[in-house]
Formats: sequence, structure tokens, C-alpha cells
Amino acid sequence: MESSAIDPTEKWPEARKKLALPQELSIFAWQDAWTRHAPSERHPVFAASSVKTVAGKSYDCDRYLEDIMTQAQTVAGQLAYDALYENGKLVAIEEYLLRNGQETHLETLDIQSLTGDLGTHMDEPAEEVPVYAANDGGIEELMKQPRYLGPMGGTKDEKK
Repeated sequence: MESSAIDPTEKWPEARKKLALPQELSIFAWQDAWTRHAPSERHPVFAASSVKTVAGKSYDCDRYLEDIMTQAQTVAGQLAYDALYENGKLVAIEEYLLRNGQETHLETLDIQSLTGDLGTHMDEPAEEVPVYAANDGGIEELMKQPRYLGPMGGTKDEKK
């Protein structure tokens, strides 16, 4: 993520989707460069702490609310995120739609663990791919005079 070769401002639609935090986790990092928000979404704010029972088990719960705006800038509804903690560890985030006095469960993100480690070789393609030189990275340049640099990725056993 810190690589100068990877830039979220380049507007790579697929890269942004794959590198962004899940919507439920973005409540903790709203300003993250990789996370996209719809124009109708507003920054979630902490609403309350409580104890919540899910499937017969009690969790400490922090609720965050996010306004959903209309084009006229009126509130159409809200998204609620319940961050569930067990022994001080975040274990799940539940997402709800609040509208017209109704609360509708949308999704639950179960969390196994949170870490800053991206793992080894996360920036390498899983399969061997051909690499070509390009000065400005434009497709026109690649199509006119492709200069093959060699393969990238794959495992050592695959290379012969």
C-alpha cells in the first residue's frame, strides 16, 4: 500500500475495489484513500454503547450511524453499524438500514483477526504474466511498440 507504484488517485476501478476496506470496517477509517463512498453517504458517527445479545451470546456493542442523503440534501434514512466485541476484541460488525421506523439487517461481517500484515508476496501475481516496457503506461504506446521485458510471477517450480 505504501508503494509509490500503487496510487489510488489513478482511478483504477478494480484495484480500488480489491484494496479497499470492507464497507463495514470503513467506519473506522473513513478517510482511507482506497475507500469509495457514494455521494449520498455521510461520515458515520458514534451513537451509543450497549450490550447486545446475538444468537444467545452477549457482546459489548458500539453503534455508529451514517446518514443517507437525497439530492435535495435531506435525510432519506440511515445505515447503522453495530461493532460487536468479545473480551475487548472486535469479532463482528452488523450493518442495518434504518428507514421509516424500521430496522432491516443488511449484512454481518465476521472478523477472524485484524492485522497490519499483508502477507508475503501480496504484490506479485499468482500466475506468470508477460511484462512489457512502457514509458508513460498508455495503452497506445504498448500497442505500437511493445518491448518484452520478461515474465513476472508464478512459482519457481513453474519456471523452466
